[in-house]
Amino acid sequence: MIVSPLAKKHKRINITIPEDVLRKIDAVAKHRGMSRSAFLVQAARKSCESA
Repeated sequence: MIVSPLAKKHKRINITIPEDVLRKIDAVAKHRGMSRSAFLVQAARKSCESA
């Protein structure tokens, strides 16, 4: 399911994450041409769908 970024109100959050995980997230997001936020939203949605 793809939701337009304009379809929902966005909320800024702060999280704590291990540096090595953040480096991997950034590398994969960059490789896919995505922002960190877009990558994390996509990953969270995918994880929630399979829960």
